[in-house]
Amino acid sequence: MQTITIGQQTTLDGASVPIRRNRFDRPPSELRAVVEAQQVECFGCEAKGRVGKRMLKVEVYDSPWQEEPTVIYVCGWNRNEDPDDYYEGQSCHDLLYDESFASFRYFDCEGCGRTVIRQCPSNGYHSYVRYDEGSGDEVCLRCYEQEMCTNGLPRSKFADGQIPGMFCDRDELAEHGFTIVEGFDNVRIASQDDADRLCGKAVELIDTGHKVAVDYDSMAIGGSEGYITLYTKNA
Repeated sequence: MQTITIGQQTTLDGASVPIRRNRFDRPPSELRAVVEAQQVECFGCEAKGRVGKRMLKVEVYDSPWQEEPTVIYVCGWNRNEDPDDYYEGQSCHDLLYDESFASFRYFDCEGCGRTVIRQCPSNGYHSYVRYDEGSGDEVCLRCYEQEMCTNGLPRSKFADGQIPGMFCDRDELAEHGFTIVEGFDNVRIASQDDADRLCGKAVELIDTGHKVAVDYDSMAIGGSEGYITLYTKNA
């Protein structure tokens, strides 16, 4: 940038002072290229803009076990609440979390603070969300797995006839001291009676001072039936 003198100006006391202006020393075509290089594209609507109040930078994770985030940009301003507006007055940043708007939305994990996708992008039905037993907050599967491996699963779920758990790495469970409960290795759960049998065993173990974990070996879409392994370790 250059500073040039474009004239003289007389002050109130009669003195003459130069009038200066700053001028870019690059041609307009280069300046346009610089501006365009600073623009990013919105992940939602594909509009372009510079990062700031109107265009937000967001770090997201498309798997709870993804080590480094994916950086995306989304529009951060709210549109007018026009009933004919496709976005219904929401910003693209709002819609990033809105499950009613589209599939594969994101949530903020209360455990690790990351913005994680709700469903596995490769199969579409494997949920990456669990709920904290005490607070009810949404947590990602990685945080859920860490809690399960450390403190075991809550008794209350089993007492209600539900089978909490997740698809696990057997080696990791073994590293945390868990062993398979005899008679409950890859057992088929196809009815409530099957579930009650496993839940009853889990409650028995917890009541006798053990921690339990559950590995979903395989599960039908919707979780209606599947094969499950029950693990235990001393509390």
